Amino acid sequence: QMLGELDIAETILTQSQALAQTLPQPQLQAEILLQLAQLATTQDVDEFQPIDRALQLYQQAQSRSPAPRIQTIARVKQFQLYLQSQQPELARRLLPQLQPYLSQPNTGTIQAIVNLTEQALRYAPEDYALQQTLKPWLDQALTQAQTVDAPRISTYVLGTLGHWYEQQQQWSQAQVLTQAALDQANRLNAPEILAPWQWQQGRILSRQAHRDQALASYAKAIHNLSLLRQDLIAMQPDVQFSFRDQVEPIYREYVQLLLADLPSAVTHTPTPLQAEHLITARNTIESLQLAELQNYLREACKTYSTTKIDQIDPKATVIYPIVLGNRLEVIASFPGKPLQHYATDFDRQEVTTLVNQLRASLNPELPAAGGLPASQRFYDWLIRPLEPQLQAQSSETLVFVLDDFLRQIPMSVLHDGQQYLIETYNVVLTPGLQLFETSQQPSQSANLLLGGLSEARQGFIALPSVVQELNQISQIAPAQMLLNQSFTQANLQVALGDRPHSIVHLATHGQFSSNPQETFLLTWNHRINLNQLRQWLQQNTLQQQIKLLILSACQTAKGDDRAILGLAGVAIRAGATSTISTLWTVQDQATADLMTDLHHYLKEDPVNPASALRKAQLKQLNSQENQHPYYWAGVVLVGNWK
Repeated sequence: QMLGELDIAETILTQSQALAQTLPQPQLQAEILLQLAQLATTQDVDEFQPIDRALQLYQQAQSRSPAPRIQTIARVKQFQLYLQSQQPELARRLLPQLQPYLSQPNTGTIQAIVNLTEQALRYAPEDYALQQTLKPWLDQALTQAQTVDAPRISTYVLGTLGHWYEQQQQWSQAQVLTQAALDQANRLNAPEILAPWQWQQGRILSRQAHRDQALASYAKAIHNLSLLRQDLIAMQPDVQFSFRDQVEPIYREYVQLLLADLPSAVTHTPTPLQAEHLITARNTIESLQLAELQNYLREACKTYSTTKIDQIDPKATVIYPIVLGNRLEVIASFPGKPLQHYATDFDRQEVTTLVNQLRASLNPELPAAGGLPASQRFYDWLIRPLEPQLQAQSSETLVFVLDDFLRQIPMSVLHDGQQYLIETYNVVLTPGLQLFETSQQPSQSANLLLGGLSEARQGFIALPSVVQELNQISQIAPAQMLLNQSFTQANLQVALGDRPHSIVHLATHGQFSSNPQETFLLTWNHRINLNQLRQWLQQNTLQQQIKLLILSACQTAKGDDRAILGLAGVAIRAGATSTISTLWTVQDQATADLMTDLHHYLKEDPVNPASALRKAQLKQLNSQENQHPYYWAGVVLVGNWK
């Protein structure tokens, strides 16, 4: 479970439960049920499913053992799940049942009171009656913590009391208690509990218009989070910080505060302090992308310096859009120039409509013109303010570090009213420039490995054009090929380990998902998950770095608006300099043609995959039969563009 192997964890726990039921040990049975319930909660969050099963398991654990610890944990967890699922009345009914277990002065009951209060403050912030009910318990917990001499626990109680007063907008009390929690944590030399209270202090100071002090508190919180990142990844899932609730908001609020005094227009010349804040905001966006990917992969990612990136490619512009509430802030980085900034207010419902319109226009059964209003609107928000600078800089490549709803649409179809973005620029996606080596790569001999499935396997439809795709590519460059029955898990592993390959091209079904367990590539006999992909491709990397990983026929999980994390995860795990992949549904024959053209252009210019991809896409766009974005827009490049 710690490693994210949830299916294996569930199998082991289910077998353990079956064995425990044959023994007269209700305590052991209840402990296993608690672990199964925690696992179900983790799976439900990942898979966007109801939490009924987790509730049922906690209730079974509660009924199986009368032990106070089991009773307390099971009821506290049910309380949390009821609040998360917007059922506050059911949560409130548990409080009288919990009260007898929470009167004893020990660290377990104090921690339970803290957890109850934090869940109420987080998931039911408007429920004044519930918060008033919990306040005396929290006061009692502080007294108990002092009685049992538990300074670490008292730090959490003080901080949670500060949070309670913050919620009531009683700023002075909130600030005093939060500072007391920070002082206690510093005395204990416990940096792992500093970040939440530094974030809380930043919020409280910001609400009192103490901006500089608030910025300092946010900066400290993010610094401590970065120091703790590897430890957080290694922690048990039930004690990790929730990325969505307790990590991501710190970065977003910090960026929002940094940009608060900047005008919306790109023509504004920032003051020296504003320019410094822009640099910090850009770096914070990079750090947020890194934190999100490491949370996804459950491991630390190798990073590279961003200090030289602006000088790597004089024809590239990096665009950082970040969604902050109902405002789209954009930071643009030009080589050798000060950062540019502009912003747009938007209506969330309108954005949802625009995204749906643009995505619908990728359906070949519908006219592409139906998506042009949405494409033009996004162009106006992201690109039009930059047009003078892009022309002055003679930019050729746009590198996007995307956020939120922008991850759901292909940037290549943004439209200026005359033409698509891909007709003017190479388009590159990256989850963060520090995640890929961006120095100029020396030319390597193009040792090419081709693998693919054309036949229907494991419930997936046939891809008849894969045979043509791989055969035509092998005529452009010498290649080792694994097709259909030879494209097995074992053969692929051997091929990657036996000899170095600078380009690996896999034409097979695959899926990218925000759940790592649902991200895979299909072979003849198995699905390759992220861990296996990393192990095998890194065998090759020991001999020669994979310059380019190409995946055709893959797509994102349906209804998953964060599925691009899956593609980024594959790119990072592969250790490839660049990854080119289909990200949205594509047509089999058109993809085969596009991929063949891609290799043709790569042979002409092996050090510029972004340019090769653009040329291949333009060939489809300019053809009579494949002009529709469905045939070319779903292919993206992630990583290094040079």
